Amino acid sequence: MLLALLAIALARFIAIEQSNDILVTRSWAKADAAHTISSMVRGNARRTLEYFTTDDPAQRKVDAERIARNLASIQLAQDVLDKYVTTSEGHALIAKLRQQNDAFILANDAIIKALAGNQRDVALDIARRDALPTLDVMQSEALELVALQRAIVEKSGAQTRDDIAFAKMLMSGIGAAAVLLGIGSVACGQHRPVGAYRRTGRIA
Repeated sequence: MLLALLAIALARFIAIEQSNDILVTRSWAKADAAHTISSMVRGNARRTLEYFTTDDPAQRKVDAERIARNLASIQLAQDVLDKYVTTSEGHALIAKLRQQNDAFILANDAIIKALAGNQRDVALDIARRDALPTLDVMQSEALELVALQRAIVEKSGAQTRDDIAFAKMLMSGIGAAAVLLGIGSVACGQHRPVGAYRRTGRIA
């Protein structure tokens, strides 16, 4: 019974470890990536508007470099999501995000080119028509992805709690059974005939 208890306990703890790995390593990584995308999209919207708050080419270059860093962070977050996302809904959201992000990159490049050519009105039209609406769509999709990952994290956490509760119940049940069997064995030993002990050499 003790061996069975140890074997079952080991099996349950392995299952709990796997659930915890899914919760901590995968689910939280996906949630963090989704939050990163949402934050970087907001940053890109702000930097895009800042293009038009100055006529200083150096400052516009700084804004463009910040957008480029945000885009790099978005790419890293998308790589994490590609690695860990398994649901069809999640894959669909990632595909839409990537499509919108590619559209923003094209619009951003066009804005930079227009501003470099002193075509402020053209750049502003591109920002209004393409860049900012694209970022709005990305923000909405990123929030959907955040909500999806939050639901997955909550489900993983509930599964881990259920595994722990089941392991406790199983170990308690087997432990109680072992105790009862031990008590029964002792009680049976106390009622064995004296002759049986003599035959086994336990009583001289």
